[in-house]
Amino acid sequence: MREQEAKLANVKKSCEVARKVTKVFSILMIIATVLCLIGGITVFAARDRGLQQ
Repeated sequence: MREQEAKLANVKKSCEVARKVTKVFSILMIIATVLCLIGGITVFAARDRGLQQ
């Protein structure tokens, strides 16, 4: 029974690490999405200015 408990503890640690990595990755993707949206809006808003110069 001790061996199974040790294996379950290892799996639990792995899941915790995977959860933290996934959370960091999702935050980075949210930031990238917001930056892309801001960039797209900026390009869309500035397209008329580029033709006048």
